[in-house]
Amino acid sequence: MKKLFALSFIVLALLGSLFFINSQNKTEALTASDFVAGNIMSDLVMTNKNSMSVSQIQTFLNSKVPTCDTQGLQTSEFGAGDADGDGVYNTQADINLADYNDDGRIQRWEWAKVKGYSPPFTCLKSYSENGKTSAQIIYEAAQEFSINPQVLIVLLQKEQALITDTWPIPGSSQYKTATGYGCPDTAPCDAEYFGLTNQLRWSSRMFRAILNNSPTWYTPYLTGTNYIQFNPSTSCGGSNVTIRNRTTQALYNYTPYQPNNETLSWKFNGGAYPSSCGAYGNLNFFVYFSEWFGSTQGVRIIPVTYDSTTDKTGEPALIGFKLSSRPTSPVTIVFKVSSPSNGEVVGNGTIVFNSENWDKPNLNTIRIKGKNNTDLVGNYRYWLIPWSIASQDIRYNNLSSIFRGNASILHQDTSSAPAVYRMASSETDKYYFTSSTSERGERTAEGWVDQGVNFYFCQSGEQLVHRMTNGEERRLAVEGSGTYAALATQGYRVESPVFSVSNQGNVPIYWLYDSANKRSIYSINPNEGAAAGFINKGVAFNTCDSSDNQAVYRLVNTETGDRLYTTSATERDRALYERRYRYEQLAFYTCADGEVNVYRLVSKTNGDRLYTSSATERDRAVSSYNYRDEGVGFKACSSVGVNVYRLVSKTNGDRLYTSSATERDRAVSSYNYRDEGVGFKIP
Repeated sequence: MKKLFALSFIVLALLGSLFFINSQNKTEALTASDFVAGNIMSDLVMTNKNSMSVSQIQTFLNSKVPTCDTQGLQTSEFGAGDADGDGVYNTQADINLADYNDDGRIQRWEWAKVKGYSPPFTCLKSYSENGKTSAQIIYEAAQEFSINPQVLIVLLQKEQALITDTWPIPGSSQYKTATGYGCPDTAPCDAEYFGLTNQLRWSSRMFRAILNNSPTWYTPYLTGTNYIQFNPSTSCGGSNVTIRNRTTQALYNYTPYQPNNETLSWKFNGGAYPSSCGAYGNLNFFVYFSEWFGSTQGVRIIPVTYDSTTDKTGEPALIGFKLSSRPTSPVTIVFKVSSPSNGEVVGNGTIVFNSENWDKPNLNTIRIKGKNNTDLVGNYRYWLIPWSIASQDIRYNNLSSIFRGNASILHQDTSSAPAVYRMASSETDKYYFTSSTSERGERTAEGWVDQGVNFYFCQSGEQLVHRMTNGEERRLAVEGSGTYAALATQGYRVESPVFSVSNQGNVPIYWLYDSANKRSIYSINPNEGAAAGFINKGVAFNTCDSSDNQAVYRLVNTETGDRLYTTSATERDRALYERRYRYEQLAFYTCADGEVNVYRLVSKTNGDRLYTSSATERDRAVSSYNYRDEGVGFKACSSVGVNVYRLVSKTNGDRLYTSSATERDRAVSSYNYRDEGVGFKIP
């Protein structure tokens, strides 16, 4: 493919600013960190072939060149060039030779005449080939190879500035090598690939071959780690880049260089002009696409969860939404729920996003009211879905479903305690597990023997355990786990979500299996059923050890590094959006009715939070160290239980609380924390 350094003088002269895009024209939101060398564009964006119709492509081309200088009457931005061929540009001798009409200025047609070309100069919006408009040619290539037509538009600009050029010269290399295909850095362009249609089809073919990982299409780059140069000159060096997807692999196959730090800094920050070791092709591709069509990772509808649970009593969930990029026209979205029997949208379910509210999910909320579904046994997960979208902004109007963020909602069977009951069949000697007291009663009525509480599950756990069946036996599997995937391929189907568990749970639950009778037990006892032929197959999941366990969430402030610990899902979700916090993990579980108060305090000086089970330390922090008492954060155990360690950063004073001795030790050895000992205990 034709790169910056292989273009002829004619193209360089015509496209002088193509390769060094004026940083004043960049979108303000773009920064050097936005360009990720290993992920220039996502596969979803590259393959979104329906992003534009023929008419939309034509409208876009028209908008970029409202008036074409067909006769080349405007003043030449290149002056007279080297009209006399002596290697020196724009001398008086050059001007005398190029000023054909002796009017004292060099017009574009005069500059072109020196090079052997003459009007009319046909802009891309008006160009046709074999009876087809350029918009039709772009669209057909995109459809044939399932490539985003926006990508092809950017490619035409990146290689030959055809989208914005007001006087491209038919017959020159601009149309012959429109996408730079078949133009290596080290050899002349191959005439076999000349022509706009040819160029677009071959470029699209190449992209598609690499996206498909075609064994017949050679590429020196693979997904994973690759050494990529900063410039065709090996003396300019390069660096290892971890290519994350096929699209980025294809872009490097097309233009095998990355911008160095000097180039990125100049592009986004201005300052001194980069050295000759810069390379701009992939950077220009990224910037043009971002400025014209939005994120190279795709415009998206992004859910922000404020309250993600409903229940049979009518408890509502609250979900906010934002767009990933400012829309050019209002975007009207109608939302629906995937399970109308468990929840319903309050009101008409419509949000209208505009240029003012597009990034404010707190202003764009949908409330979902839980319904009393008498057929529901246990908990059930369903979704709030952006159902229909209407906008004059083509990026959103044609938005594929893969870019529409569905918000997950958990409908809770509030009749269930946080316990998992085990039922035994008197007929088959097989077992049935449920967290639903109503289902427990139904199975008892059917003749199952109620064996009581088998174990407790983790309230608000980040993992959902499903009961799966193949018609003959039942298994429990964590959603998304390897076991879950394997069972799905073995003819098992999800019968029902049963309960939630957590990686922070401190009780391992073992799967014990009797292969002769095809029956399973899930138990805290790793040896249960051994005498009856059950074999321990290992830990199925981790759960919690009391009926009043309560999740404590851990978040970190992205600006200050302060960590927030809270048992409130609502506070957690609001902190994520309103206070610039990032969710780290579920920190640990504690007891809702534990014997010991853990007090939460916040520093009025730097916002740091302190958690302590000592009322004396709490009072001293308030009276002497400018802390504000925020009350009881959660409950802990008095003496028996798991240690939660407290550490303080020697760098910024941030405090870290963790039940993991491994994380404690790593924080001390690698992140300059000081161990302050055991802060409190949890179950």
